[in-house]
Amino acid sequence: MSNVTCGPEEGINAGKKIVSVELSSICADPDEYSKVNLMDVLNVVLALLTLVTIGKLLYDYYAYKKTGRLPWLATKMP
Repeated sequence: MSNVTCGPEEGINAGKKIVSVELSSICADPDEYSKVNLMDVLNVVLALLTLVTIGKLLYDYYAYKKTGRLPWLATKMP
């Protein structure tokens, strides 16, 4: 176990023995987990918009089956 070393792509730990590597250089900083990435926010917004669109589609389908009237947008389209 004492002969195991880090690979060349490990940055500052390249070639070092695993036993001598500082734990803080391997583990991520806890502050990094608390940051919200802009792409995460965008993904949540897009997921919510998708759910709203599917919900509206289901509502319009139910309303059409019950009353026989098309949704407002469908009646205005050429």
